[in-house]
Amino acid sequence: MTNRASMKRAEDFVEFLNASPTPFHAVRSAKLRLEKAGFKQIKERDNWTPSLTPGGKYYLTRNASTIVAFAIGQAWKPGNPVAMVGAHTDSPCLRIKPVSKRSGDGFLQVGVEVYGGDSSEKSYDKVNGNGDDNATAYEQTLATSLLVSADMAHSINPNYSAKYESNHSPRMNEGTVIKINANVRYATNSPGIVLLQECARRAKAASYQPPGTKTSSGGVPLQLLVVRNDMPCGSTIGPMLSASLGVRTIDVGNPQLAMHSIRETAGCYDVEHGINLFESFFEHYGEMEGKVVVD
Repeated sequence: MTNRASMKRAEDFVEFLNASPTPFHAVRSAKLRLEKAGFKQIKERDNWTPSLTPGGKYYLTRNASTIVAFAIGQAWKPGNPVAMVGAHTDSPCLRIKPVSKRSGDGFLQVGVEVYGGDSSEKSYDKVNGNGDDNATAYEQTLATSLLVSADMAHSINPNYSAKYESNHSPRMNEGTVIKINANVRYATNSPGIVLLQECARRAKAASYQPPGTKTSSGGVPLQLLVVRNDMPCGSTIGPMLSASLGVRTIDVGNPQLAMHSIRETAGCYDVEHGINLFESFFEHYGEMEGKVVVD
């Protein structure tokens, strides 16, 4: 029987999706939610020094298709870690060409181009304050920070179960998935896994607990995905951003069926799993970062 409280997050997510059919709509939807939560808009080209203060919450947009939001901790100082979650606002679709009017055999047609990349990101950062542009402090911040690349993951499909790695086959409604690939199609490594597992352990338990759950007293479940050696593996913004920023990165995603189709299917309860996990990450990462050291 469905737990009503556990559906609240999923219904809110569906409302966001319905209001966000394009990257531009998604950014507008996120902007409205951020402002309702007390975030203040700043401009990318402006001088931020007089505007940013400890405890402040801010966001900026670029080209109306990318949005970055961040909160500054009351005690943050240059060199302290930053907890980041990033995702892309776009999705596969048909985009109208600049010269789109066409006709043939009595039909009026529209010229379109198939689009399926991930060119724009939406990032929510929590900074554990304000600081200067000192290069050393910047490098220290990057060295101690962690980016969670939040995409989606392939749930096991009962019609094609033989195509999945038997010990790494995520299931819907059983928790967010950590995605691992030895050829760096995903940016996950062992220290990142340890850190996120501890965040999951400290997270608020989901409203609905399936029978036999191991997290009823607190925490949220996590799953692991490794694609079979003889199967192709997709990628995410994780490796790209990890390479360009030089920041530690872990790839995660909630499990779903029919990825990139017009009828993607995911578990209602996993929405709350993911939200509780990210809330715990923002809250606890600054404390935990120094406890996992790899030379």
